[in-house]
Amino acid sequence: MVAKINLGTYVGYGLDRMGSPVHALPVDLFRILAGLLSCAYFAAAFGEVNDISGPGGLVDHRLSLELFPYTKWSLLQGEVPTVLLRAVFAGAILVSGILAAGYRPTLCAAVLYILAVSAYRLNFLVLYVDDAVFHWMLLWLILLPTGSTLTWKDVRCDGKAAMDRWRSRTVPGLAVRCFLVNLALLYAFSGLWKLTSPMWLEGTALYVILKLPIAWFPDLWDAGSLPWMKIAGYAALASEPLFVLLLFLKPGRPARWMIIALLIAFHAGIVATLKIPFANVACLAGVVLWCRHEIMNAMGRKTVPEGRGKVTWRGAAAVVVTGMLGLQAVLDFAKPQWRYDDWEVGRPVPAQQKWLDGLHLAVYGALWAGGLAQSYRLLDWVDSRNYTLDYRVRERRPEGPWNEVEPETLFPSSMRGILLQSYLHGVVWRKFPPVKEAELRAGLRQRFAARYCRGRPGTDLVVDVEVRIDRVLPDTPRPESGVYTPLMRFACGKGGAQLLEIE
Repeated sequence: MVAKINLGTYVGYGLDRMGSPVHALPVDLFRILAGLLSCAYFAAAFGEVNDISGPGGLVDHRLSLELFPYTKWSLLQGEVPTVLLRAVFAGAILVSGILAAGYRPTLCAAVLYILAVSAYRLNFLVLYVDDAVFHWMLLWLILLPTGSTLTWKDVRCDGKAAMDRWRSRTVPGLAVRCFLVNLALLYAFSGLWKLTSPMWLEGTALYVILKLPIAWFPDLWDAGSLPWMKIAGYAALASEPLFVLLLFLKPGRPARWMIIALLIAFHAGIVATLKIPFANVACLAGVVLWCRHEIMNAMGRKTVPEGRGKVTWRGAAAVVVTGMLGLQAVLDFAKPQWRYDDWEVGRPVPAQQKWLDGLHLAVYGALWAGGLAQSYRLLDWVDSRNYTLDYRVRERRPEGPWNEVEPETLFPSSMRGILLQSYLHGVVWRKFPPVKEAELRAGLRQRFAARYCRGRPGTDLVVDVEVRIDRVLPDTPRPESGVYTPLMRFACGKGGAQLLEIE
């Protein structure tokens, strides 16, 4: 006799397990860490207004909107006055502090999420992993049950007595567990994508990445570093799948502590070496939720909260978001070149691929409508975009001698500045029709020149820029001297920057 399977019973049991209460204090500790990170993120955005977000900056917002018309769904549109942008980001810093203090955390997180989404859509040309993970974290702050502990109001009113209440307070756990599932998906799919990279498989990817302009100290490493970097690269490749085990290992197990230590070292190493701090600090903040039981044990609460799972609107929304992001990650494998071939038309596409492309577009569109721009493809691009740039910048006054200038005076070394430079040299992150790519490069030359001349108002100068582009390969030592080719020449004067013909 075959027993009948009651699907509703199993679903209900699963929701009870996933939604069973959790201690509130670690959830609010994550809220505080995320609020402080938000302060730093919007402070960085405030500092980049002149170079990036402002109407006179390096990003051509008109052309960006033309290339990506779906970015018009944003509170911040192109040509927003610089003063207003600074006011918006200053306000975001203030709201981030209020979020960390625990006043109306869900409302604060929603406001910050809308501003973060608007900022990355305004600057979509230079969107990178820090932006993607940061606004994703803010969405989860809306869904997580925060605000019942670690609030400034309780500290002010009750002082140390508030801690006794906080230690015993619990909240519904469904959204918390969905967040950790989503974090595990990030590690799992990021690791899977790296397995498609020959350089990661042969152990040379880490060395190459640390030699690129996105690294803090690219000149620190040489061919002698390669043997131990291969070991570190394989360790990184093996680590991400191990992090998924945190979903299943019981608290207090030695293996769990070893994986937590490995996770902290993994992200701290990236923060110390690559210019992508916000994404990695956000993942490090998640450690307090992975270790929520251990944190409460250290505070004298050794029992696990009991009770039936309660499905709230937060939990239901968390299930939907996690399912959609997981589905998109799977569909990315069905269309691995989705970032790069959107503009190509006329190619024959098999019927099955059309169906998968349509489903991929529908899922991506639904997430985009909700503000999410996500991809779990991290550093799998190293095989095709492993270039380093050397510039030679010289300036002279009329009839005067040529003087060498630091390249950073012309080209910012920030992550967004590096991304814009890649467009100058055809190393793009999203393919455009050739005519638009040429327009983008011409506009960038003019904007880089204008930025340089603004730093020297009223000075008559001619500036000559040459570049040497080298491919970073572990088996080819970088030459001490190479061929520099002309990139641009411009004049600074009372009329601003004027591009000149290269002789």
